[in-house]
Amino acid sequence: SYRRGVLNKYIFETIEQVRVQTQIWMDDYNHFRPHDALGKIPPVKYAEINSNGASSIRIKNNKFDNIRNLSSSN
Repeated sequence: SYRRGVLNKYIFETIEQVRVQTQIWMDDYNHFRPHDALGKIPPVKYAEINSNGASSIRIKNNKFDNIRNLSSSN
């Protein structure tokens, strides 16, 4: 976990040290560490395998759009 891998592992003196260690931990977590829920592969690899050439299409959220339209008309 992040707590065990970063927060409990180091004594930080600056927020920049926290940021650097967090980035290192996130890179390992997402690119190299196998996840049981993803078939023992890292999230980035799982996304590559399961993307199927999908494009990023904006899904219309009618509830959000209606609220936004009501607030902009006032």
